[in-house]
Amino acid sequence: DKEESMMQHDILRLEVKRLRQQLTTKSENLYSLENRKQQLQISMEEREKEIEVHTEVLRAQLRSAEEEKHKAAIELAERKQKIFTLKSKYDNVMCKVKKEEGGEQLSQAHYMIKAAQEKEELQRKGDELDDKIRRAEKEIRSLENTLGHLVQRNHKFKENLQTSNMQNQSELEEKQTLEEQSRAANEVLFKKKKVLTQLEQEAQEDVQRYEELQRSMQQMEAHVNELTAARDVLRQDIGTQAPKIERAQQTLANAQTRAIQSGVDLAPEAAAAVDVKARGLREQNQSLLFALSNALQDYGEDVLPLFENLCAERGVAMPSRPPSAASRPGSGR
Repeated sequence: DKEESMMQHDILRLEVKRLRQQLTTKSENLYSLENRKQQLQISMEEREKEIEVHTEVLRAQLRSAEEEKHKAAIELAERKQKIFTLKSKYDNVMCKVKKEEGGEQLSQAHYMIKAAQEKEELQRKGDELDDKIRRAEKEIRSLENTLGHLVQRNHKFKENLQTSNMQNQSELEEKQTLEEQSRAANEVLFKKKKVLTQLEQEAQEDVQRYEELQRSMQQMEAHVNELTAARDVLRQDIGTQAPKIERAQQTLANAQTRAIQSGVDLAPEAAAAVDVKARGLREQNQSLLFALSNALQDYGEDVLPLFENLCAERGVAMPSRPPSAASRPGSGR
């Protein structure tokens, strides 16, 4: 039994080993198959990409072919149109030639001769143009030679100028210094001119203010002279009224004496005394009004109308002649 069991065990071990080998083989086969599958899949993807690229190329070729076909169709239509146009022109030319030749049918030799004449004319014109071109080329070459001489002379002049510049460097520096000094002097002169202009403006303003003050002083002096003249006139009027007042007082004293001698009551409350005082005050007022009226005659535009309006408002009558002349008839009575 033990041997059988050992034998079975060995058999089983061998079977397990065989199965493991088979499993390993199957695993390797499976791995190789999977690897093959991956490679085939990669190949398929690459092939699909190639097919897609080839398809795009074919599509592009198809589009280009269609475009060429379209261009060919357009070119064919244009050429047909050109053929039709040339045919129409040919027909028109033939009709025109027939009309010019009187409707006669001309031979091909005539047209060849005419074409040869036109060719000779064109050849002659071409020869003339060639002559003009050759002359122009000669002129261009001469101009190029002249330009070369000018370039050489310009180069020599530049060299001489550089040499002279190197020699005159000190003079240039001195010139720059003098120019800087001149600019500084011009700036100072400009500032001084600006200050002078301001001073002139201020002086002109001062002169204008002085002239205004002079005019104001002249106006004030004229006004003072007018007031002084009015004052002198009033003083003269007052001086002329003084003798009249003395005569009136003398007349009053004489009248009082006669009244006393006649037995008239001259008490301050008496009617005669009051009447005499009233007449005296009236004459005095009339004299003052007449004097003021004469004095204000020179101010007839402003002061005199105001004075007359005040008198009219107060009910005071303005005398037209001196009160002494107005009172003489009453005293005669």
